[in-house]
Amino acid sequence: MHNPSETKKEIDTIKKVLLANNVSEYCLFTIGINSGLRISDLLNLKISDLLDNAGKIREQSTLQEKKTNKTKDSPLSDVARKAVAEYLKTRTYE
Repeated sequence: MHNPSETKKEIDTIKKVLLANNVSEYCLFTIGINSGLRISDLLNLKISDLLDNAGKIREQSTLQEKKTNKTKDSPLSDVARKAVAEYLKTRTYE
């Protein structure tokens, strides 16, 4: 059985590696571990699911679950919102 502090260190290490190498994967990983979304739903997230009409990061996302076809509100933690902000910094808009 894993010690919770060891698990936290492992997660922090994974996040550091992802942030240094692939910000979009860092963002997905961070949202995933903080939201409890299924991988199928996580991979189907769109920027529009995370931003409001003014372009601000929402406090929760609303999405249709792939497995159950139900609409689900999923809160975005401060950590997840910061990860989205980091990802948005890397995007170019035309």
